[in-house]
Amino acid sequence: MKEIEAVAPSEDLQEYIDSFYVFPCCNLSDTLAYNDGTPMLAFLPTAEDSVELEYNHVISSFKSGWFSTRSFARMSIRLSGQVPYLLIVRFKPASFYRLLALNARHFNTRPFWN
Repeated sequence: MKEIEAVAPSEDLQEYIDSFYVFPCCNLSDTLAYNDGTPMLAFLPTAEDSVELEYNHVISSFKSGWFSTRSFARMSIRLSGQVPYLLIVRFKPASFYRLLALNARHFNTRPFWN
């Protein structure tokens, strides 16, 4: 399996964004995933692409991507069709919440957001 490398953001974005990742999705159906709680956006290649995320026996469906700020240990990912990759944007937590003028507890009610 090819190693996934982080891509540093431009200097203008380094205050807010930690890194970008292009994650290949070869046979990524029913794959387990983890998140360390760092705010992140995951983009699917097209607006029509969809994904189902299952966490704690609850299934959430999203088109074109999802957002998460919570730490979770076991999540199942099910992609629709042939999705070749995901673009992951990892934010710097303190700057992210300051940028959006949000309290971190705002996102505690759900692990994933549209």
